[in-house]
Parts: sequence; C-alpha cells; structure tokens
Amino acid sequence: MNKKKRLLMLFVLPALSSCGGFSLNYIVEGDKYISYDFKENYYEHWDSELKNAEHKGSYDTTDKRILSYDDIGQIDKNLLIDNPYEDLRSYASTFNLMSVDQSFYYGVQSKLFDGEAYCDGYYQRHRVQSNESGFSVRFSKESDELTYFALQFKATTNNQIDCYKVGSNEKARNDQDMFHNSEIKLTVTLYVKEDAKIVGYDFYSNIAFDDNNTNNGSHYKFYAFDLEEYSLSRLVGFSVTFDILSDDLIEWNETKGVDIDYALFLYEVFFPYTYWH
Repeated sequence: MNKKKRLLMLFVLPALSSCGGFSLNYIVEGDKYISYDFKENYYEHWDSELKNAEHKGSYDTTDKRILSYDDIGQIDKNLLIDNPYEDLRSYASTFNLMSVDQSFYYGVQSKLFDGEAYCDGYYQRHRVQSNESGFSVRFSKESDELTYFALQFKATTNNQIDCYKVGSNEKARNDQDMFHNSEIKLTVTLYVKEDAKIVGYDFYSNIAFDDNNTNNGSHYKFYAFDLEEYSLSRLVGFSVTFDILSDDLIEWNETKGVDIDYALFLYEVFFPYTYWH
C-alpha cells in the first residue's frame, strides 16, 4: 500500500467507525446481518463465560417496568418530556454507550450503543435482530453501581407478503395489511463479577403488542426498569432472550401449513448515569 493510500485509510476508518452501525469490525464482516433475506440477519453470538454463568436471581419486572418513554419520569426524575418522539432522540444521544467509551464502538452489537433508537429507513443497519435463543454481549469494561436499564425494541414476524391474513384465505400483498396481536416473555440477563467469577441476574416481563405490524413505527417499546434496589455493580455484559407466548398471524398460518419467523428488533440499550472503568 503506498503512502497516499495509507493516509486515506487513516482518515476513512475513524470516520466509519464513529457512525452508528458501521464500526470497523462491522465493516470487516462485510454484508453480514444486513441482508434483504430476513433469515440471514439473526445475531446469535453467545460468549461462553456468559452462557455458562451461574444464575443467582430471577426477577419479574412486570410491576416495575416502563413500556413508554413518556413514563420514564417514574424512574428518572431528571427527565422532563414534552415531545416523546423528539425527546427520545435527545435521550439516546445523551446516554448512548458509544459516547461513554470507545470500547463500545466495535462489532455488530455496536448498533445497540450508537444512539440510533429508530430505523429511519435504514432497517437492518440500525438494529440487531434476535431469535428466541437470543444473544449475549460481553463488555471490555466494568460498571459501577447501576441505576436503571432501558431497551428500545420491536418484536414481530418477518416480511409478511405471502402470509395468510388472520381469519382469511387471502394472502397479503403488502406488509401494511398485516395487523395482529402478539405477546412475548422478554428476559434480560445482567452479568456481573462477584469475587472472581461472573454470575447472571435475570429480569423478565410479559409484553403484549396490540395490532402488531412489521412496518408500523408505533410499535416500538421502550422497556425500562429501576435497578438501584438490586445493588448490582461490576456489570460485564448482558444477554437478551424471549419466548413467544402467542401470535395471531403465526397461529393462523400454521393452520395453513405456512411457517413464519418471529424476531426481536433491538435498536438501543441504555445504562444511564453509569460509570465504566
């Protein structure tokens, strides 16, 4: 590589690595996880030390959760919300983990830390797609005591063209036609260091989607809950898994012999007011 090309790369790579979803490691993986084929975009990575960690607690967050950003004031008194859609953008840019430390810049999972909490037409480039078996993220940093956790996500079936409309023998020719009810059990596991080993704490909640639809922006969920009462610190990673409890579209299509995929689309993960070292 000649001197001019080396200089060009020095300018190009930092610029790319600072953009949401386009970190250096992500570019090296080529087009992985941004395919137009839904089935090719599942991120299924599990770190062995997290997958094999002892689980020391399991907590139902149903009575503690926030499922709308406009209600976040219940656990964050510092936030005054006038316009949830625009204010969430400000919130995401303030609390995204990329702004905390460069260690959050790299890998496919960096899309969860870049402050991009909505698709904005970029779809696969802004989200991490998970199936029920989920994935884990191992940090290279440790946290101090955690205040609260928040996750911006959607959950729905795949491209719904050629799926049968619920209660009908007609196949959909447009995703916008396919509204259906669904419910999942979402489990977020936080992994912390206790003495010399890593242990996991599970936080779960049943979450319903009414009139769900792949392309309907109103079905984003801002899932958050208070962590201070658990006195967790030395966080070194997390995982996300889920179980499909019900889905009208899947169940109806099964009667027609049609298999449909279902995925979580995760856009951003937050650990506000948390310091990393």
